[in-house]
Amino acid sequence: MPTGAGLALSLIAVAVLGAVLFRTVLRARGVVSAAVVPLMAERCVGALAVVTRTRRIFGDEDVSLLRAFGEHAAVALEKARVGT
Repeated sequence: MPTGAGLALSLIAVAVLGAVLFRTVLRARGVVSAAVVPLMAERCVGALAVVTRTRRIFGDEDVSLLRAFGEHAAVALEKARVGT
């Protein structure tokens, strides 16, 4: 298993591949706009995405609201994972 810089490069490669696959799947379903935020608690537990089939530019308020939802979702998922 890679460590240090090798691990960082491996993680970047996985993230790029995931983004390409995600975009390919979304486009195949007619999605043209998306906003995605990480679900961060004590660690990254996933991602929250909002997608549309119409062209849309997500503004600062949209992203702030999505981040707030993501923070709450991350805490709930982390609590469910540890059983509290």
